[in-house]
Amino acid sequence: YMGEYSRIILCVCIFVMWGAGVYRSSNDCERYREGYPGLEARETNETSNIAFYSDQMPMLPKRILLSAVHEAYEGNYDTLEYDHSFIQWWFPIREHGMNPSAVPLTLNEARMFQNSPQLQQRILHSFRIMLDFYGMQMDKSFKFSRSNNYRERYAFLNHSSHNFLRITRILKCLGEVGFEHLKAPWLDFMIHESYENNFFPNIRNSLENYFVEVVRDDTERQRLKGLIAQLSGRHQGSNEGSSWWPFSRKQQQQQPQ
Repeated sequence: YMGEYSRIILCVCIFVMWGAGVYRSSNDCERYREGYPGLEARETNETSNIAFYSDQMPMLPKRILLSAVHEAYEGNYDTLEYDHSFIQWWFPIREHGMNPSAVPLTLNEARMFQNSPQLQQRILHSFRIMLDFYGMQMDKSFKFSRSNNYRERYAFLNHSSHNFLRITRILKCLGEVGFEHLKAPWLDFMIHESYENNFFPNIRNSLENYFVEVVRDDTERQRLKGLIAQLSGRHQGSNEGSSWWPFSRKQQQQQPQ
């Protein structure tokens, strides 16, 4: 009985922590989708992110210009993995990150990115470098596929959870700088790779509670949620098949009421 009691307590604790995490992620993603209500009034005229992407200001604290850092980091998987200071500069969002030397994106900067084809091409270059790092690629028509070394990179991604946070940042940035339309096809590709082809299963919680939730188009967001439900073989909101749930369906039926 003590063993079953302990399992019940564990179940309750996991459920509470999971619920709190889902609430926080839902609140964070909703605020993003709504454009950070009230934030614009507190923003300054800062343009450091534009200066960095214009190759006029180095990223800090390393003091490297964008053109040089692109050349040095492209295909350099160890550097991309272990350097934690570049991601905030490559993919600025309207939130503070782990690099105190990086400056959050302002709404004015976001509009400047959206209106500059040159800056957008440089953002896409950063994006393609990270896609390659994750074992993926995007062609000129914005179709996503596996890279040549995808098996090695997928295996790495599956066990590198801090990259899940990076992907959330990348998705948010894409939406701010004029590439909202890239989110759904990228997520569609990752959902099929994870749920249908069973690559990087550890990413599924982030896919469900963060990645899909930062898609601003309501129709596309619901479509992606439905795709996850379909491919995972369970209805949305069900615990069936959830890897964190302490009891199988049969075990749950056997628990004392």
